Amino acid sequence: MAAQVVRISEPTPGLEMRIRRLLERTGTTRRWTDGGALFAVLGAGGEPLGVALAGEEERDGVIHLVAASPGGTGTGSALVNHLLQFLDGRCDRVFVVAGPAGPFFERFGFSPVAAGDLPAGVLEFDAVRDGLAAGCVPLVRELARRWQPD
Repeated sequence: MAAQVVRISEPTPGLEMRIRRLLERTGTTRRWTDGGALFAVLGAGGEPLGVALAGEEERDGVIHLVAASPGGTGTGSALVNHLLQFLDGRCDRVFVVAGPAGPFFERFGFSPVAAGDLPAGVLEFDAVRDGLAAGCVPLVRELARRWQPD
């Protein structure tokens, strides 16, 4: 059965606590409460099996974080696919700053980009600045459907 990804508009205090525990278990140190679109795969009893956060700046999207319970269940892949679908048509391209997860994102069509080529708006995101400061590699993926003004 494929993982069902849901958008979380306003997490309850109980869900926030369970998300924090998931982030601790996966070793994720990035903040997830900075705003943006929060998505999760929820298991039995509403336990988060994975979470992802994306933001937008002008016509560029940024993946702030993807964290999933280890075990190769496809939760992380389901979250990345959902983020890409969510941002497609809203943005022209998506950026992520990845450390050891770089090859994971490359499977979804992301490719390295020079830090000096990142748009100023993308550099405004804490996840991007923090990742670059830690020596992580910025990646970019062009989206199929381009941004369309309203």
